[in-house]
Amino acid sequence: KVIRMGKEVKDKLESSNPMIIDYANSPYRSDIMDIYLHSKSFFTATTGTGIDTASYVSRVPMAWISVPVQGFYSFKNNFHATKHHMNKHTGKKLTLSEIFEYGSPTDQKFIDNVLLEELSEKEIDDFLNEVLDNLENKSQFSEEEKELNMKFWKNYKILAKKYRYEHLHKNYESIFSPNFLKKNPQLLK
Repeated sequence: KVIRMGKEVKDKLESSNPMIIDYANSPYRSDIMDIYLHSKSFFTATTGTGIDTASYVSRVPMAWISVPVQGFYSFKNNFHATKHHMNKHTGKKLTLSEIFEYGSPTDQKFIDNVLLEELSEKEIDDFLNEVLDNLENKSQFSEEEKELNMKFWKNYKILAKKYRYEHLHKNYESIFSPNFLKKNPQLLK
C-alpha cells in the first residue's frame, strides 16, 4: 500500500485505487500515528520536508527526491534522486561541479542562475520502483551501476569538502539511483 502522509496538504488525493490511502486527510491522522506509520513502513519516499526523520530513527530505508544537491544526507539504506538543476540562461543541465559553484539555493548567485525542474511522474515512478526492486532483492546493481555510484560519491565528496559542506556527510553509504545517473551523466562531472 501507498500511504500519503502530511499534516497540512493543499489538495485531497483522489484515487479509486484501494491500495492508495490519503492518510493526510484522514480523520485518523495524528502526530503519534505519523511516527508509528513511519516506523513500520517498508520504505519512505520523501522530499525531506516532513516527519520523515521518524523513518530515519527507526532505520527504515528512505528514497529521497532531494534538493539541493549540496544538502544530501548520506546514510546507509538511503536512495537518492534529485530535481534537475538547469542553467536559467541556457536551459542546459548543470554538472555537479557547476551546481556546487552556484552555492546553496538561498545564495543570490544560485537564485539568479539556477532553475530547479521537478522530476516527471515517470522519473519518480522509475526511481521508486528501482528502490522497491532493490529492497526486495529483485534486482542487483550491475558493476557499471556500482561504478557510477562510486564515481558520483567520489566527486561529491571532493566538492563537499571544497565548498565546506562535508559536515553534512559522515559517510557515503547512500545509493544514488543508478538509472537516474545513467540518464543524467552531467551529475558525474
